[in-house]
Amino acid sequence: MPDCPRRTLLSGLSSTVAIAAAGCLSIIDDIAETPADEIERHESPGWLEPDELDADEKYVEIEVQKGDPTPVDELTLKLDGEPYDAEIWADGRDEIEAGATILVATEDAELNLRITLHHETEYGMPAQATLYGDFQFAFDYDSDARTVSVRYEDEFPLDGDHVILALYDATDYRLEPEPLRTTRPWTGSDLSSGDEATLESVDPGTAVHACWKRPSRHESLADART
Repeated sequence: MPDCPRRTLLSGLSSTVAIAAAGCLSIIDDIAETPADEIERHESPGWLEPDELDADEKYVEIEVQKGDPTPVDELTLKLDGEPYDAEIWADGRDEIEAGATILVATEDAELNLRITLHHETEYGMPAQATLYGDFQFAFDYDSDARTVSVRYEDEFPLDGDHVILALYDATDYRLEPEPLRTTRPWTGSDLSSGDEATLESVDPGTAVHACWKRPSRHESLADART
């Protein structure tokens, strides 16, 4: 077989194969080079950083800390999995990028609300944050009396019907074990700074979690170990 010239087919090139008269295979490039802007990956908006909860403000501001300019019509904001109104969250912007602020109406915000910004393209990456996941509670354990005093010390009022104190075995390292017991000490009232409840018969080595709406060690508002 006659010697044939060799050509290397580079990754990313589109080519066709032709049969030469001498019986050699010839590679014919359809595209000589892929444009650099097609190779470079677009960075989706992400690293969401919610501002502090303030009942006097109309909106909760959430800073987008990274990402290339991305059209709003390619993005979907979801609150606990439900699409949110772009007229609210985008605040009139055509694009979202690093340094931009997106909004959630305070009346639509809840404790431990999951907010997710989806980039609806083939290579888009979602970004997620949790609103209001950290509130100030003080836990005081009396080992002699086996009691725990739980005092709310945050300025934002909470609906006491939704605040649950859950006790767990602190040596159980599963993500979401069943609580040893639960109680709702503030049912029927608004929880404000200084309100206190006492738990009886609490053994050493118990984890006490202040939870919102349902017992959850993973998503509790605050916790302490006796």
